[in-house]
Amino acid sequence: SFPGLEDVPSSVFFPGGQNECRQDHRMVGNVAGVLPQLLGSAENLQFYDLNVYLNQLLCISHIIDPQFQAHLASVFRRLPGSVDFQEGPPKNLARSRAKAQTDYADCPWPTCAHLLDLVRCSVTFETAEELRAGLMLLMDEAGTADHDNGWSPAQIQQKLTVVRVKNGFSGGRGGYRDIKVNVLFVSDQGFAMIGEVALVLAKLRDYKQATHELYEILREREFFRQVVDALGDDWL
Repeated sequence: SFPGLEDVPSSVFFPGGQNECRQDHRMVGNVAGVLPQLLGSAENLQFYDLNVYLNQLLCISHIIDPQFQAHLASVFRRLPGSVDFQEGPPKNLARSRAKAQTDYADCPWPTCAHLLDLVRCSVTFETAEELRAGLMLLMDEAGTADHDNGWSPAQIQQKLTVVRVKNGFSGGRGGYRDIKVNVLFVSDQGFAMIGEVALVLAKLRDYKQATHELYEILREREFFRQVVDALGDDWL
């Protein structure tokens, strides 16, 4: 039980709600470079999605990552005491493609637009109270989009805006949990991308590290199971 964290609401602040929380949202602008109807076959759609469009996103992630990390680190340095800010390297091509094929296979094209952690960082806190204070600081610093009325011009122009909060502590679940905050970051060059800030408790981070190898095995097993299901008997 983590009093003070379980009641943090999971929310989507993006205009359009959960279904529109994507890299090709009109407020982000990372749209596919070709209309899907021009690609013709399902094979062409998948090839463009998992190769051309995904590499477009990865290129942007590598461009903005240094500024993303520096800006988020500066936000959390304002907290009293010490917090452990960790840069997450931009997600690589193989892992990104696998996640799109498994987690978002049934989502609207391009499926890679649902990848919201291509740039990412984590912040670890010793207590639930400190973690909640970190969340409140981030929300105050970045502000949120108005789900019903869209964004004001000032919100669109700022570097950082919270678009979604996903609370893993709600519901009393066991095992590893954190609060993931998706933020829209705009670089000095004008590139925009939704990234992820994971707010973590130190004792749960230690638990995750101790079980990481088992987690990787289970994740790979699930990926191959989904691949076999998708191929059916054709691969035999």
